[in-house]
Amino acid sequence: MIDCLGLSMVASMNAAADAVPTTSGHGSTGRRRGSIRQRGDSLQVRVFAGQDPVTGKDRYLTETVRGTDKPARKRAEKAMTRLQAEVDRQRSPESALSLSRVLDEWLRTVEIEDTTRRTYLGYIERTVKPAIGTIGIDKLSARNLETFYAQLRRCRARLLGAAAHRAARDRPAARLRHG
Repeated sequence: MIDCLGLSMVASMNAAADAVPTTSGHGSTGRRRGSIRQRGDSLQVRVFAGQDPVTGKDRYLTETVRGTDKPARKRAEKAMTRLQAEVDRQRSPESALSLSRVLDEWLRTVEIEDTTRRTYLGYIERTVKPAIGTIGIDKLSARNLETFYAQLRRCRARLLGAAAHRAARDRPAARLRHG
């Protein structure tokens, strides 16, 4: 069943995302992660902070630096470096715990009804842990999660369990869909 989730694809996509060169625009060949533009009598610094997981829209951190002269531009470059570091910190938690351990701790401490806890535990044990539970939260990226969600949408067996998937495949109407 883990093959259904395409974990090797998740790992390779994450490695590819990590390999993308990023710069603050100082003449290197990498992709810029931010920009500085003049807005009236000040400079706006804008740094890409990823996509909103709900809306899918790009998110940016911004800062305004007063002035447009050379010292203001230098302050804007420093602001861009600081904002890029902030984005990097947000993407890299300082703990190397696995997602499984974090979820176990969350389940232990969260205040929810027992029936809700059992439901969550079932999803986590059957779906999340086998697929991405071993990934350290310091390595877990939005790309990992987006790929995981996409695979969940395509592979109902992950949600229903292997037995439900086999039962659906063996029904006459399902046989037409499965070939």
